[in-house]
Amino acid sequence: MHRTALLITFALALNAQEATTPTPAPAPAAAPAAAPKSVDFKVLDEGLLEEKWFSIQVPFAKVEEADFFWLKPGLDLTGKTLQFMPWDDPVSLRAGRDDKDKARAQKLTDSLPGLIMRNLEAPLSGKITLSRKAGDYQLVGRVVDANAKSTAARFFAPAAIGAAETVTWDFKIVDAKTQEVVAAFHHRVVSATVMSTVDSKLEKWLKAFGPFFLQRLTKAS
Repeated sequence: MHRTALLITFALALNAQEATTPTPAPAPAAAPAAAPKSVDFKVLDEGLLEEKWFSIQVPFAKVEEADFFWLKPGLDLTGKTLQFMPWDDPVSLRAGRDDKDKARAQKLTDSLPGLIMRNLEAPLSGKITLSRKAGDYQLVGRVVDANAKSTAARFFAPAAIGAAETVTWDFKIVDAKTQEVVAAFHHRVVSATVMSTVDSKLEKWLKAFGPFFLQRLTKAS
């Protein structure tokens, strides 16, 4: 009997303790994730260089071999393979271009990847392998403006800006695995007289760009 009374007393005490113990407050709900900040990409070169195409905001530099360029600090493509990708469709970022200009832009879009690749093979030989099929890094570009003036127009008004034949393009190098942009370029060539063409100006530019590319994207010999 005494034992039964003890059990009853213990049970009553336990119930009283549970009744007086406060119930823990529920944990506060997790705060909603902050919305990603929109990036205020700049437009440079009188509207022809759109940072948003490169997906990065960088301090572009200017040299004779490239109107605008940027390289990721420490970038070194020595011993790597650079894959030349088909270029994006051309865009007309300069108002007033006609069908002839757009046709010229499309023709350049089709030919520039191969033209740049062929002209870089010799200066980059033994340092960077160039390929159409696969690579550690990929090069892709786009034509952003083309002005296909006739030879006659350049003959009669060689000094007029409107008479010049021009082409402006972007290209970037991305890591093939991560798609991180590691190099960005923007350049224009101008043929203002009958003594040259955009094609000959491109060839001249590439002869200077090859050594520049080698020096900037590989270790010193």
